[in-house]
Amino acid sequence: MKTSPLSEAEDGNGMNPFPIGQCLSPLPGESPTAHTKLKRKAPETPEGREKKREADRAYRRRCKEEKMKTEQNLSVLTEENKRLKRENDYFQREILEVKQQKMASIENIMDLQRENKRLKLEMDLLIKKINNNGDYLNLIQLQARNIKLEQEKNDLHLIIDALCAKINKDNI
Repeated sequence: MKTSPLSEAEDGNGMNPFPIGQCLSPLPGESPTAHTKLKRKAPETPEGREKKREADRAYRRRCKEEKMKTEQNLSVLTEENKRLKRENDYFQREILEVKQQKMASIENIMDLQRENKRLKLEMDLLIKKINNNGDYLNLIQLQARNIKLEQEKNDLHLIIDALCAKINKDNI
C-alpha cells in the first residue's frame, strides 16, 4: 500500500494509512472523477489523428447500424403486437359468440323439457279421465290424441338430441 510522504514510519505506525489522493476532496472547479476516467488527449501525430478519426467513424457507423437494427426490431415487434391484439380480439369475439349460442340452446332445451313434462301431465290426466268416465268413444279419441302426443314427444326428443350433439360439438 502506498502512503503519503507524511507517513511517519514504514512499519505502519504512521498517521495516514491511506494514499493522500483518496482522502482529499476535489478543489472548486476540479472534476470529482478519478484521473483514470478522464478523456484521453487527442493524438499529436498525423497517423494517430487519422487512426482516431477511423476509430471514431467506425464507432459512429456501429452506433448507426445498431440504431437501425433496433428500429427495425421495434417495427417488427410493433406489427407483431398489433397482429396479436387483432387475433386476441377475434378470439374474444368468438368465445362470446359461442357462449351466447350455448345459452340460447340451453334455454331452448329447457323449453322443450318443460313442454315435454306438460304433455306427459296432460296425457296422465286424460288417461285418468278415461278410467273414471268409462266413455269408450272418448277412449278412442284419447288414444288418437295419445299417439299424436307420443309423436310430438319423439320429435322433441330428436330436437333435444340434436341440440345436445351440437353443444358437445361446440365444446370440442
